[in-house]
Amino acid sequence: MPPQNDRRKAKVRFSIDLPDPVAAIKFRMEQKGLWQKEPEKYFPGNNRVSETLNHKRPLSIGTIRALHRGLGIPAEVSLRESPSSILSSLAPVVMLATPPADAA
Repeated sequence: MPPQNDRRKAKVRFSIDLPDPVAAIKFRMEQKGLWQKEPEKYFPGNNRVSETLNHKRPLSIGTIRALHRGLGIPAEVSLRESPSSILSSLAPVVMLATPPADAA
């Protein structure tokens, strides 16, 4: 007969955050053995792949749909804001809160 402690173990659940959209794209490209130039058909321009993978351009809805259909990346992952875009949206607020150098 097993000890009673084993039957009373609490069920612990861990939540896993969704990955950064760019990390998800890079991971899927690596899984499929794709080079950076190959997923251009999912982006609306030749240089958009590079800009997106370097966190310089957000994903458009059309690109999110194409990545979902073509590479199987879940739309909910692609719709998530990447950390760099969140920080860049805060940059103007931080700049406004800092007094000008000549104001002292």
